[in-house]
Amino acid sequence: MLDGPGWDRVLDCVEDLPDPDPGMLLGYEFRLGEDAPAADLALAVGPGTPLAQHFIQRGETAPPGSAAAALARYLAETGRGDSALRDRVAGTMLEFDLVETPAGQRPEPGVFLRLRLGEGSEPHDRPQPLPLAALAGAVGWTDDGALRRSAARVLERRGLRMADYDANEFAWFNAWQPFDHAAVRNPLALLDAASLSMDDIVDYRYTGYGQKQNPNAAAETKSAMPAHSPAHRFYYVSSMATDEVLFFKQLDSRRPGGVCAHTSFDDPASPPDAPPRRSIETRLMAVFA
Repeated sequence: MLDGPGWDRVLDCVEDLPDPDPGMLLGYEFRLGEDAPAADLALAVGPGTPLAQHFIQRGETAPPGSAAAALARYLAETGRGDSALRDRVAGTMLEFDLVETPAGQRPEPGVFLRLRLGEGSEPHDRPQPLPLAALAGAVGWTDDGALRRSAARVLERRGLRMADYDANEFAWFNAWQPFDHAAVRNPLALLDAASLSMDDIVDYRYTGYGQKQNPNAAAETKSAMPAHSPAHRFYYVSSMATDEVLFFKQLDSRRPGGVCAHTSFDDPASPPDAPPRRSIETRLMAVFA
């Protein structure tokens, strides 16, 4: 991590950054226990700091629809004393993926926001939600960037270029089916998309089963899940048989914000000797002209 290609990638990210001030934070994120850990570089960016001004100036010369331009608009907005975003965001962290980025190229950072607690909240309470509309209205961000990156990965695995599909829309469908025996003990539950607010969605990084064996793990461990809300409604099929299939739409770029979150759960009404679920899931991507 401190020598060779990894170090070269660090230099690609930081060589033109301004001299650090006493409050500038820089760190690495990596998994412990690996012989050659893959690391991400993280920078904390405060409003109105030289580091924020650096990224604002970079974005002013970037293409209008690029991540760099959106980041510049966001940092400029939070640098204003009367900004509503500044009142809601307690901190901004930029994370650069060092492993995926080819040598000599500067990766565009992921942006993580630490939100402020609401007035009268305790430290263990959830922070105030930050509506996606606030970001979209202030800096022009949209919520389909990750969706289109997922589409690009699928196309590239088949030798196709995302540039040829820029005008297309995409949707993902899941087919879920038990096998060997009925799904009695821990069936699949679907969260009604109409009961899910996008403000409930939180980002997380999956580091569990299969990541060390997965050559694309660095690209696929960042994900999202809904936090609990009393407004959520769930549906499931009790004692789902092996000749039955759940077919549902996971994501759809034609309907931003419409997602079908799903999870298994232990049914307390199932017999104590019911075997664990055995199931298979197939995911399909549809491309629309």
